[in-house]
Amino acid sequence: MRIDVTISIVCLVLCILGILIHNFKMYFLISGYNMMSETKKKKYDIEKFAKAMRNVFFTGSFLMFTGMFFIQDFGLMSYFNMIIIIGMVIFLIVYGQSKKIKLTKE
Repeated sequence: MRIDVTISIVCLVLCILGILIHNFKMYFLISGYNMMSETKKKKYDIEKFAKAMRNVFFTGSFLMFTGMFFIQDFGLMSYFNMIIIIGMVIFLIVYGQSKKIKLTKE
């Protein structure tokens, strides 16, 4: 399979996940959230976190998709996409632990 087709599929999957989590409220797709007890779930503003996930997924897929057109070297494109994915994960972990989405103090 060509790399541009693979990246396009990954971008499409990220966009679909972002839409499912935020617009269709499929919060069970968020791994840590679906494992929490009901009392712990009430302490977090899941709407804010779902919106952040959607935005991060859209931004990451946009960067990967546009990078596919500007970076012609396969190795460089792989590093570029890996940096984007790692950045997305780090941002979501830090944002998920921040006070911005907590409704009450633990």
